[in-house]
Amino acid sequence: MRMNVIDGDPTLGAGYRKDSPVKDAHCRHRTLAQGPAAQIQYCPECRAVAVHMGALTVRLQPAGAESLWATLGEALHELQRLREAEDATPAFARARSGPFGTA
Repeated sequence: MRMNVIDGDPTLGAGYRKDSPVKDAHCRHRTLAQGPAAQIQYCPECRAVAVHMGALTVRLQPAGAESLWATLGEALHELQRLREAEDATPAFARARSGPFGTA
């Protein structure tokens, strides 16, 4: 059994806090989706969604994952709007503007 690096409690598994939704260190992850940037897994035992992005893993309760999905959707919609507005800007106007506004 591994020691918890946060509070030393070996019953919780490595890296889990006592207030975590995780009940057992022996998770049985099921991959829900995988792409070039991320892998999403779900553990029915601890009812946690894990979002893996390279060396970073974020564990969320399903409601938190849904909120993250909605926020990412809003951000991507806004990014698309900004890119479309940028594409509509004449090239000479873009060339005159620097990182702090117009040159």
